[in-house]
Formats: sequence, structure tokens, C-alpha cells
Amino acid sequence: MSILANIGTILFIVIFFGFCIFIHEFGHLLAALWQKLHVEKFSIGFGKKIFGFTRNGVEYVVSWLPLGGYVSIPQLDPADIPKTEDGRELPVASPKARAIAAFAGPLFNILFGFLLAAVLWGVGVWRTPPASTCVVHDVPKILPLYNKEITRDDTIVAVNGIPWDKTLDDLAYDYLDLKEQLKLPPLDNLQPIEIEIKNQKGETKTIEYTPQPGLEWNAGLRKGDRIVAFNGKQLRKGYSELHEMHAYNGLPEATIQVKRAGQDDLIDIAYEQFPNPDYEDLGVPFFIATNPVALGNIIDGSPAQLAGFKPGDFILECNGQTVLTIHRFIESLQDPQLNEASIRISRNAEERTILLKLPSQDTPRTATSIGLAFNVIIRNIFKDSPAEKAGLEPNDKILKLNGIDIAEAAEFIKLVKEAGPNPIDVTVERDGKTLEFKGIVPQKSGNRHLIGVHLDDERAKVLVHLSPWEQFSEVFGQTAKTLGLLFKPLTSAISGEKTSKSQVKIKHMSGVVGISALLWGTIKNDGLRGGLSLIVLITFSLAFVNLLPFPVLDGGHILFAAIEAIIRRRLPVKLVSFLQNAFAAMLIALMLYITFNDFTRLPRFFKAFQMAAPPTLEETQQQANESQDANETESQNKND
Repeated sequence: MSILANIGTILFIVIFFGFCIFIHEFGHLLAALWQKLHVEKFSIGFGKKIFGFTRNGVEYVVSWLPLGGYVSIPQLDPADIPKTEDGRELPVASPKARAIAAFAGPLFNILFGFLLAAVLWGVGVWRTPPASTCVVHDVPKILPLYNKEITRDDTIVAVNGIPWDKTLDDLAYDYLDLKEQLKLPPLDNLQPIEIEIKNQKGETKTIEYTPQPGLEWNAGLRKGDRIVAFNGKQLRKGYSELHEMHAYNGLPEATIQVKRAGQDDLIDIAYEQFPNPDYEDLGVPFFIATNPVALGNIIDGSPAQLAGFKPGDFILECNGQTVLTIHRFIESLQDPQLNEASIRISRNAEERTILLKLPSQDTPRTATSIGLAFNVIIRNIFKDSPAEKAGLEPNDKILKLNGIDIAEAAEFIKLVKEAGPNPIDVTVERDGKTLEFKGIVPQKSGNRHLIGVHLDDERAKVLVHLSPWEQFSEVFGQTAKTLGLLFKPLTSAISGEKTSKSQVKIKHMSGVVGISALLWGTIKNDGLRGGLSLIVLITFSLAFVNLLPFPVLDGGHILFAAIEAIIRRRLPVKLVSFLQNAFAAMLIALMLYITFNDFTRLPRFFKAFQMAAPPTLEETQQQANESQDANETESQNKND
């Protein structure tokens, strides 16, 4: 991101995140004035006062730190005789007045959320197309359990004294293929193995590693399976929903329903959810899966258009075989004896079969000649690369290269390779506008030429227009599930119900630091629409959490007021004071704990959102040379 873009993102976070807090306090202010409660001060921001004025006995100030604001309402506190700052006693407010003033804060958050949600309803939000299934790409035979001794940044240089230069992931997923070569124990009798690892500093050490069985593999899940349901619930949003369902599953076991090529009946696969260290020990899957390949566009007059394909269709199977990647799909059509292909697709959550007549062998069978166009997206720009100097940016959609339509990333890679050191012209789509970048000179790196872009052609997105109520219901449901799981250890202890050892816990919560980082990453990847969508989630969530019936929260004030209204007298001051002080101490400790966790996960978070500075071409030269063949055939993410 440029300096101006960074400044703009910071301003967005400060203004909108702060406004969620400001509007909450503003709700308290208006309700307190309406109920004729005494208001001491209303501040926009925190810290030292910049300027202010007093009106009708209320001091209004603007302070230096623009991170929300606060309002001082002495009569809202049920724990003592209300007094002004100068010690003058105030009349005790009625339970009704206190409840209205307390409820107004969350209410204004909800109203603000509905206002923003209405804007997003009109302009839409970019999301991955809803998919009723997701495709399994690989299943680990042993669990890749990274820990303090072996981390994701480490490389395995030897196993059982046998030289080997890969990662724990490679060992986990390719275990059966490596069994003889590395003298590994059989899966049904796993024993400790000796691993020599090298860290990023080049330091080596040997550890004893005890493989844990791949629970999903042992349960029968296989590459190419299509997952359609989780615990009996049909998927509607593909892999992202499946991932969330695993995380929010409070049961010790998960059951998925899969379709397997060549079989008509659904297969039930049940396995224990094991804590995944890559996701802070949540019970999310270890297997690799994605949404099916999605079509970005259909070329007019092409065989694909004549066959009936439409943009947004998901390609599930080709001639009875599961389609894992675009490249494998195109490869499967190269048989010269093949004149037509039976393609199984999903459209609007319904599956159907389309017969595609293929071009003759005189015409190369590429995505373009067939008429299937995929969204070729720039996911990252390498530092000091020709692409960066030309002005290309992450999230640009590549349309043409030297006037040739680009249907898939492999095609772009091939054309750049053929261009060699000669200048190329690249046409992209950015924020709905078509831009052309001329005269980009590829830079030599190893034995090939690159322009320095990281491509992805399998993440098609569509503009979704969710109504304000749908957005509200989505956040409410997610918040309710989270709170339910946080309190599940307590409720399970009472009921005796068994729970998962990998469910959502307090350590998975995020505070101001984590939410700000998430906002930053969302804006970087999804633009202002994505940022505003997250603000809607934040302001709704702020309302729901504040309505919890705990002392010091708005819900606690409402609860105390309701009890007083029922018993027709004030609660004992000492009891209320004790409860408020105890919960305030617990809340402060909780926020410190959450903030500490936020800081510890920031490096991992930045890496996930590719927020760190991209590597230079020189830094990636060796990797690019080693992965050249894979990039042109079956890799989903490609470096060019």
C-alpha cells in the first residue's frame, strides 16, 4: 500500500471505529437529557481538552484522542448517592429513567449499524460466490502439529538421518509416498521419529517428533471428495462456512457428508475435532479444501456459451472426475479422441450436467478457445518489480496482455514467458474502471523473465446486496454462538454434557488492537466496502455485548433498574458496589489479557493478510525457478 493509502486506512479506522463508541455515548446523552438526568460532561475523544463550551449545565468538550468519547451521568450509578463533581447531592433517578438512559447507548449502535447496512445494501459488498459444496484437495495422513520445537518457519533437513529438504506440512500430506524413502513407521503403529530442522537463521537442531494420526484421513476423507453438509446442515457458503461450523461446533466430534465421484449416495464421515495450532487450537479442519472452480465470464459465441454455461457457475466434475483446479480441468480436455465433455456444475445451489462440444484438435484447447474466462487477480506485487514500477496494484483484475484476452493465470504466465525481455502491455480492471499499462519490461530472474506479480485465478467474487435485517441477523447469530461457546464450560459442568476440547475460548477474542488490525487487512483486501461491512459487524456486536446483564455494562444497569422496579426499593448499596467493583476488576483483567493476545498474534495476522512488505524478485528467484513447472500446470497461486 502507498503512503497515502496507509494514511487513508488509518483515518478510516480512527473515524469509523471511534464513531461506533461516540454514537453509543451520544445515545446515553440524549436519553439522559430526555429523562431530565443530570449530565456533567460530554466529550468527543479522550485526553486533554482542545476546546469546549457549557450549555444548560452540560460541559461539551473536544479532546485530543479521537477514539470515541464519553458522557458523565452521576445518577446512572446505582451504587451510591449521586453527587455532582462539586459534591452537591442529586435526587436518585427512577429505575425507568436509568434503564432508558442505559438502553439508549446500544440502541444508537444498532441504529447506526442499520444506517450503514442500508448503504451497503445499495452499493453491495464483494464476497466469494455462495457455494453449496467445497472440494477437498488433500488430507494429512498425520497431523502437522507445529509447536515450540518446530514452527512454520522451520525447514526439515533430515528425517531418521536421511537427508530431506521440505516442511512438516509436506511430511504430513505426503506421508504414505515418503514412508519407504524416510523409513517412517506405518500409520497403524506410529512411533517417534528423529527430525533435524533448520530455522530462518540457519541454525540446526535435532528433535524427537511423535506423529499424531490424521483423524480425518483415518475416518475416510479423501482427495476429490465434495463436502455438502456439516452435522446434517447443508452448506450454503462453501468452505468459509464449513471452517466456521468447525470452529463453532461445541461437540467433541464432527460429521460431514460428502459426494464422491462415481458414487450416487452421500457418505457420512465422522471424526474427532483436534485442536489446530495454526488457529490457536480451534477445532478447524486440517484437510485442505476450497470452493469449486468458479467461472468469471463466458466469451460470446464460444462453445461454452452455446452449451449453456453462465458466469458464476461452479465446475464440479468433468467426465465423472472431480475438478480440483482450472489447470487440471483444461488438461482433462486435451484427449484427441474426446469430442465433447460432460460437465457437472452447480448454479444457484442446484446441480446440473452440461454437454460441452470441444474445438477440433486443429485449435488449441485452452480456456479462451473453449470460452471459459476465470477471474485472474493480482494478489500481491513484489517489491521493486516492473509491475510495481508500472503502477499495477493488488486486487487488479487482469483482462488482456498485448491485446490478448486472459482467461486464466497459466495463460498470462505463458505469454510473459514468450515475451522474454520485450515490453508488454497489460490491461486491468480496477474499481470498475479499465486501465492500460504500456511498456512493462519483464525483468530476468534465473532462467526466465518476470514482471513480479502474485496471481490467483480461483477466487471469483460477486457483489452481494444483503438487506439491513439480513446483516443484523447474521451478526446477531454469530455473536450468540460465540457467547454460547464461551459460557459452554459452565453450562456443561452443570448439565454434564461432553464438550469439544477445541472450542471457542476467551483467548480467541479480539480487542481494540486485534479489531483495528482486522479492519486494516479487510480494507487492504476488500476496499472500503469490506471495511464498512466490518464496521457494521463491530457496531452491532458492541450493542449486543453491552446489553449483557453484567454489572458495569449497560445490561447490568438495566438489570439493576428492573429489579428495583419490581421490589419497589433500591438495592443495598454495599451489594451493588461490591458487584460493580468485582466485575470492573474482572473486565479490566479480561481486556488486558485480550490486548496481550492481540499483540502476540499480530505477526501471524499481518502475514495472513500479506500486510508485510512483499519480497524482492531477487529474494524469490530461487523459489521461482524451482516452482516454474508447477506454476504452469497445477498450482492455484502463481508467481509471475
